[in-house]
Amino acid sequence: MLGAIIAVEGTSTIAAAHIEHLSHLLTPLVEEVVLLGGTEEGSRHRQVRVPRGMGELGAIAAVLAHTDEHAIVLAADLRWPSAELLRYMAMVRAGHEAVVPEGPDGRLQPMLAIYHARVAGRARGLVSSGERDPQELLQDVLVRRVSVDELTKFGSPRRLLQRGPV
Repeated sequence: MLGAIIAVEGTSTIAAAHIEHLSHLLTPLVEEVVLLGGTEEGSRHRQVRVPRGMGELGAIAAVLAHTDEHAIVLAADLRWPSAELLRYMAMVRAGHEAVVPEGPDGRLQPMLAIYHARVAGRARGLVSSGERDPQELLQDVLVRRVSVDELTKFGSPRRLLQRGPV
């Protein structure tokens, strides 16, 4: 499995220490960690440049171009992700094209998710048509929702899914 930390528009102020923290969470679960977008130079991980303006959906499509199986996607600005939640998501991924937590508001968080490589073509197609919102990809794939009740086993759902300056 591939792990990807994504920093696109609006996340260029992410501290190098936070990127390393996210990498540390991913390392036990994946064979390789890649950094996409505006991440720190000099990192020990492979860096994948993404064109400006491609948005989160474009970054997910770029991640999926680098794997032939599953990829864990983490937004660089996730403030409090949980290693236990990531392990749980990896455990329940079988038979699904995406595993995505559902927030208290009912919306899915596509930037803390596991995607199967077979959705890469759909992601590229949406990006080619000008779409930037990863929620659109989730409309057309077999999603295993991680419910709020499941999330509470790993901490506060709001905290686990919170994005912002780090």
